[in-house]
Amino acid sequence: MNIDYIKLQDLTAGNNSNLIHFLNTVLNHSVDKKVWSWEFESIPKTIFTVAMAGEEIAGTQSMLPVFLNINDSIYETAKSETSFLNPVFRGKKIFEKLYQLAVDETVMNGTKLIWGFTPALKAWKNNLGFETFDDEIRVASVYVKYFPLRSNYKKSRNLIFAFGKYIVTNRKIAKNYFRLKALSKDFPKLEVSSRLKNENDLEELYNRIDVGKVHLDLNASYLNWRINNNPVIQYRSLFFYNEDQMVGYVIYSIREGNLHITDLTCDEIYIAEAHIIQYLLTNIEHFFKMSYWGNISHKRNKKIFSLFEKLGATVQIDTSRNFVYKNISTNAEVVSSLGNWYINGLWTEGFHI
Repeated sequence: MNIDYIKLQDLTAGNNSNLIHFLNTVLNHSVDKKVWSWEFESIPKTIFTVAMAGEEIAGTQSMLPVFLNINDSIYETAKSETSFLNPVFRGKKIFEKLYQLAVDETVMNGTKLIWGFTPALKAWKNNLGFETFDDEIRVASVYVKYFPLRSNYKKSRNLIFAFGKYIVTNRKIAKNYFRLKALSKDFPKLEVSSRLKNENDLEELYNRIDVGKVHLDLNASYLNWRINNNPVIQYRSLFFYNEDQMVGYVIYSIREGNLHITDLTCDEIYIAEAHIIQYLLTNIEHFFKMSYWGNISHKRNKKIFSLFEKLGATVQIDTSRNFVYKNISTNAEVVSSLGNWYINGLWTEGFHI
């Protein structure tokens, strides 16, 4: 069987209609021309490779450029994306060869580290040589507001079950409300804005507080691409200001009554995580559940997960998105400990988080 391994030279959506249609049928999220253009066409140095068996697509692999701040230095890294192998071609080392082509191409572009999320830990460790972590990425969710009986009945179609869950859950919510009031106490007198006042506010906040040794090179430009121009999910942002100094922010989305916190970062001299959650509960409507996602070993995430637990949430391992990385040429000592990584929903492209 002859397999051709190809790096796409033209990433415009108009010239990749067949591939876009194929991805839309095999990936666990929808892909159309608008999504393709946003994720692959809009960023320089993006790599997309395809394995072809004649006219049939055997596998796909892409590398999405992301700048990381590692120990106060900016590194070009790549997020491993669109990893797919047609089951018909398993056991033939096709995906390994395709992946190596993507690695070689992104390294030639200046990539110093490759990372991503995957349910297939054994393959990434044994076949691709990645460092893997099977219990780091956690997700927490908790009911925080009263919700209508019809939402449970619509899912279960069992009125008795729905009514029972309605009573039990809403009793928990009543307790959680007073727990949160005790945790957050008085809300500080801060200005709340849906937009950044200055383009460098994010960088200034990250330089002022401790967010760990490995984090996104977060700035207004990245936020504009990742959040404001995201074609998949409608995100909302709130920025908290003490006069003209930004002291905290939260990025979230609301889907099917669940408020997903994508990123919650603050300067605790001025405002705490509990204050921001209290603000969301008090001022945002149309949700009854709240969730958060990230790596448990980072101290900021650990604090947020602890807060969710105090509100009655169960923190669970997300086995569908285990973290993996492959160090090409960065500070190995710093990246080897996942406690140094500040990973949250911003590290995904927003298809789930």
